[in-house]
Amino acid sequence: MKRLFLTIALVFGLVATAAAQINVGGRLGVNMSNFRGEQTDDFSFSLGFNAAVAGKYTINSMFSAAPELGIDFRRVTNSEEDDFTFSAWVLQIPLMFRANLTPEFYVEAGPEIGFILSSKAEFEGPNMTKEEIKAF
Repeated sequence: MKRLFLTIALVFGLVATAAAQINVGGRLGVNMSNFRGEQTDDFSFSLGFNAAVAGKYTINSMFSAAPELGIDFRRVTNSEEDDFTFSAWVLQIPLMFRANLTPEFYVEAGPEIGFILSSKAEFEGPNMTKEEIKAF
């Protein structure tokens, strides 16, 4: 029964993909990051960037799927002393489903998965213990 279900799903997937109109494009952007919380009053917005390769698979005139594969660089610095910097590289994989309500208006919704590839926190100042850094 499981094999039959998987075979039917594969056939429908291949038929839908074969009938779909496929568009591919890219995206570049600038982002502004900041921290929020009790002890983050002296942090200001810092610039980062993002880039992605996007696809759009048109199923019919009403529905389409729009997967992406993107990379995002986020950075936050302490605005007053400039002694703390946090930066992170994030791999983003959103899968948006689009419903075209009219030719000019559409609605997108769907999940996004993000993986932190690397992150680094740099602090220049008096020596602090690990517990004090975590509390900061």
